[in-house]
Amino acid sequence: MTKSTPILGEFKPSAMGVFHETNYKMQERYYGKREDAKAHYFRDWIPKQHEDFYNKLPFTVLATADDADDLWVSVVTGEPGKKFMSATPTDVTFVGLDKMAANDDPLFKSMKPKRPMGMLGIELHTRRRNRLNGVIELNSSGEYKIGGPILSFGNCPQYITERKWKFKPQSARAPAKITSLSTSLSKQQQALISAATTMFIGTGHPATGIDASHRGGPIGFVRVVDAHTIMWPDFPGNHMLKSLGNIEANGKLGVWFGDFVSGSVIQMTGKGRIVWGNSEEGRKEAKALRDAAISTETARFPDNFNWVVFRAEKIVERSDAL
Repeated sequence: MTKSTPILGEFKPSAMGVFHETNYKMQERYYGKREDAKAHYFRDWIPKQHEDFYNKLPFTVLATADDADDLWVSVVTGEPGKKFMSATPTDVTFVGLDKMAANDDPLFKSMKPKRPMGMLGIELHTRRRNRLNGVIELNSSGEYKIGGPILSFGNCPQYITERKWKFKPQSARAPAKITSLSTSLSKQQQALISAATTMFIGTGHPATGIDASHRGGPIGFVRVVDAHTIMWPDFPGNHMLKSLGNIEANGKLGVWFGDFVSGSVIQMTGKGRIVWGNSEEGRKEAKALRDAAISTETARFPDNFNWVVFRAEKIVERSDAL
């Protein structure tokens, strides 16, 4: 059973590695072997191709933990035509992010030097993405950056919904503000989640830092079980199982959903667990959860799929955040 173990209290930047023991156990369960060969995809520097990619992005996805060791994930944006990220082989600086930190985003409130942070750079219209794990730093100008030690790696475009999304720049929209703080999902929030084809999650482990990653699928791939609980299928991926291994190790999970039309976002932190579809008990539990779900099942998946079940402990809704 998943145990809630501290991330921040045991995190040592100098010892940050690629995989931890639960990652290996998950790989053995899924694929029958440890995926040590996958470690060569990780670099302790940012390749030029990734540098160029980050330097042109007007937004990115970030994840970190707050003082209570709860995980938060957010989409942060810059201004079109202005450089938002400045990447070098050793770090990524967020230009002007320090001046946008007063909009009640729980992620911003959690960004403190020496704290682990995960970043996902993603282009929704090209379905390209790359990831970076590192440590929060402040440069001499007081700007936030992700510095060393770092782990830089690429991801394939699987399950990314192509989206020609033009976000509103900070200067063209009202200041983002919290419109709801709760521990349960409203009917409106349930509807937004049920219609989602894109979500972002944050997971972590003291041995490997914090990961920000994407989950996507057809409308209905996320099921709203009840006002506190959602679930989504674990699609086969890159054989690394970093996020899934983190969830299995400590259950800590941050989740983000956004309305790409209205600009409202839902950020949640809570506990996740895995329901295994390769066991009869797991298949029965997954079916029972799906059958009892509030949302209509518009997308169907094989009975032997594994599912992540997430129970929210804190829910923040913010308007004008995209």
